[in-house]
Amino acid sequence: MRTLAFLLLIVTLAVPTRAMARIRPWVGIDGMWSSYAMKDVNALVHELNAGIAGSGLSSSVDEIKYGLGFGGRLGLEFSAPLTIGVGYERLTATSGLSPVATLENPANAYCGFLEGRMPLGKTGSLRLGVAGGVVSEAGQYDFTMPGFSQDTKVTGSGPLYEIYLGSSAWALPRFGITGSLGYRHARIGEVKAEAEGISWTVRNAAGADFSTDYSGPFARVGL
Repeated sequence: MRTLAFLLLIVTLAVPTRAMARIRPWVGIDGMWSSYAMKDVNALVHELNAGIAGSGLSSSVDEIKYGLGFGGRLGLEFSAPLTIGVGYERLTATSGLSPVATLENPANAYCGFLEGRMPLGKTGSLRLGVAGGVVSEAGQYDFTMPGFSQDTKVTGSGPLYEIYLGSSAWALPRFGITGSLGYRHARIGEVKAEAEGISWTVRNAAGADFSTDYSGPFARVGL
């Protein structure tokens, strides 16, 4: 909550005083589909599948390429063609093969956003938006292989940036519909792991910092 309040303060200070002559506040809920990069996570999936194939199982773990999300937004729409606000989204990113392996990489995304509006008819508008904030992961990797079993918690955070193009329409004075397409950069460049009371920084196969990357195109629909 403190993160969202801080982001709202930042974007409010960025708005010229004359644009605040008339303000319409709004609250919305969102659902979304997102594509993810997840290079290091999917490299781990390939290693798991090599081990699974060696054990004689015919199934495999799917790569994490996309996920669904949900959240909410609080915005202020000014008389000038400008909207500011803050948002929260819960991103999902899960794969696995029961009972061998489960990879769960859920993340919380907090952002402040700024949109420019171009009117479309009497009740609609075309919107170009940018957003900035932070993405925070709190996931878990569970592995059960012959002679080996481990449950590992993974955490990390990194910067989040978005650019998107969307539209909105006020169906009623207090009810509107929005939709947008955009691109998100949200890469956690350092992931911490903890298992059996021991913590460490995760490395990839090349010895570099392991990353969890939620970057990619997205589609968002809101009410």
